[in-house]
Amino acid sequence: MARHRVVILGGGFGGLACARALEARRDRDLEVVLVNRDNYFVFQPLLPEAISGSIQPAHCVAPLRGLLRRTEVRACDVERIDVGARTVHLVEGDGQRSGVLPYDDLVLALGTVVQFGAVPGMDAHALPMKTLGDALHLRSRILHRLEEAEHETNAERRASLLTFVVVGGGFSGVEVIAELRDFVRRALRFYRRIGRAEVRFVLLHSGARILPELSEMLGAFAHRRLQKRGVEVRLQCRVKAVTENAVILPDGERLATRTLVSTVGNAPHPLLGALGLACERGRVKVEPTLEVPDRRGLWTIGDCAAVPDRILGGLCPATAQHAWRQGKWAARNLLAVRRGGAPRPFRYRMKGQLASLGHHSAVAQVFGIRVAGILAWWLWRTLYLFKHPSWERRARIALDWSIDVFSPAEIVAFDLERTKRVAHLHFEPGEVVFRQGDRGERFFVVVAGCAEAVRAEEGRETVLGRIGPGEHFGEGSLLRGTSRSATIRALTPLDCIAMRRGDFVELADKVPALRAAIDDSLQRHEAQAKREARPASGAAGRVEDMMAKEVQSLREAATLREAVEIFRASRHGGFPVLDERGDVVGVFTQTDLRRLVDQGTSLDTPVGRLATRRLVTVLPSDTLDVALDLLARNGVGRLLVVDPVKPRRLVGILTRSDLVAGMCAAAPVPTPP
Repeated sequence: MARHRVVILGGGFGGLACARALEARRDRDLEVVLVNRDNYFVFQPLLPEAISGSIQPAHCVAPLRGLLRRTEVRACDVERIDVGARTVHLVEGDGQRSGVLPYDDLVLALGTVVQFGAVPGMDAHALPMKTLGDALHLRSRILHRLEEAEHETNAERRASLLTFVVVGGGFSGVEVIAELRDFVRRALRFYRRIGRAEVRFVLLHSGARILPELSEMLGAFAHRRLQKRGVEVRLQCRVKAVTENAVILPDGERLATRTLVSTVGNAPHPLLGALGLACERGRVKVEPTLEVPDRRGLWTIGDCAAVPDRILGGLCPATAQHAWRQGKWAARNLLAVRRGGAPRPFRYRMKGQLASLGHHSAVAQVFGIRVAGILAWWLWRTLYLFKHPSWERRARIALDWSIDVFSPAEIVAFDLERTKRVAHLHFEPGEVVFRQGDRGERFFVVVAGCAEAVRAEEGRETVLGRIGPGEHFGEGSLLRGTSRSATIRALTPLDCIAMRRGDFVELADKVPALRAAIDDSLQRHEAQAKREARPASGAAGRVEDMMAKEVQSLREAATLREAVEIFRASRHGGFPVLDERGDVVGVFTQTDLRRLVDQGTSLDTPVGRLATRRLVTVLPSDTLDVALDLLARNGVGRLLVVDPVKPRRLVGILTRSDLVAGMCAAAPVPTPP
């Protein structure tokens, strides 16, 4: 008998609590699978402390496999959810493999995603504060700004480097600006050319007071404490636009800064929109039992769920303590339904809320009691320490806090910049770049070498064509959202540059000329694939049997004047251009020569600057059929025959007339009747 499978999407507070509650039941007929992009749980309340270095960044997180011993954890992305078929489609490994995960019950705990698109420039220049990577990146950015300012002599630029702006006066914004301020002040002892008075901290909030979730008294206390510590708090202040060097306010004021952090701008997870579920304020509508209406076996919890608040009315707030309780409640309800029982409506009264103001100060409202100052700070640290789900991490955090009292600020800047948008890749002969059926993840351009496109059908492989320097591949599946239609395999040492799906699609969408060129290329490739479906000509000869091995060429340094003389003395229509090592760098034809002379190009210009860089190459071992295909596809009259090991080393030339002669010789002689 198959086990009942519960799939949980999301490894935050809600998802982790749900998986733990299901584990605690020790039901052998129950299989629990948790899917999360990262293999760790992030304890969000302590992220600001990772900025200041009060605790080690790795101690803000805990490995999901360590927290969930009886749950199958899968660290991968979710491509889509098919509610009708009760399956989740996953993208695993390096992004090129996909998998299907069936479920009996599905718990959506996806949370929210960052979205700054409402304010021009915010998405390009603001730093979010949602993940461990965000905290580390912000810390590194702060230190780099201090390093630049230490030796900057321009007053305006120096001021922008030393101005730190945070947008959002809720819990996250207040705690980030407080920890940021503490960190910079402690680090200044190592930057002797920067005075304390030069550093500026600004908190922008659109509301009438900061920390609106707390009482007015505690909000006013936090406001005064931040101002006393040198933080400018601007209320009822929205951001109009953001540039690389400034924040522009609605009244036209330009707040010069090179570091902007935004704690606002959350949006529903994009997967939810694709499900077609009813939403309220961007969150999925659910029954009080946390089950989605008319979707048996589909549960939603946490920030992405519009859960009715049966105590205060309205919707439950999107807080960690609500998500944690909802995770446990969903686990109990889905087990009750599975056993034929009735689910219970979610009911929870918030115990309290706390906000750290940095430097031994905080505000708290617990069980209706308001506390501020050092007592609230002690309460904040104690509660969050024991709320961390990992005992091992609790011990490490306590040790970090103890050491931090006596140690100076940690000023090592970890460069955690994103991987280059354009990656350089190398493949050896026989290596596969990607396989037919893989999920499209990258766009490729060949820099050097040669590859072949192969399609497998009905147990046999068909070579679709060759791809050489300057040619590109992989764009079709990216633009159409389909899997790879062929396998690309290196024939020679192959060097490529590659761009990831998101960057390529954005570039293609925003540059019409590029998109038009790519669409034209796709049409040509499709026409080529149709031609390949026809029977081969039967020319079994090899290129090495028909090519001319004595090749006349032009030196890269030869002038246009010398080229004129060479063309006069020869009847060839073009020559390969070689560098000083004898490697081919381009082709120069009579057509190129006439065009350049008509344009008035100086006759002393080196040919190497004028040669066509796009090379159409073939290997000596290739069949004449392959050579014919290359001639037809590229519209050229000759092919450069290159060494299979050194793809830039010229070993011969194959002209169209050589090819026709070879194919005629290979064709069978008809038998007379």
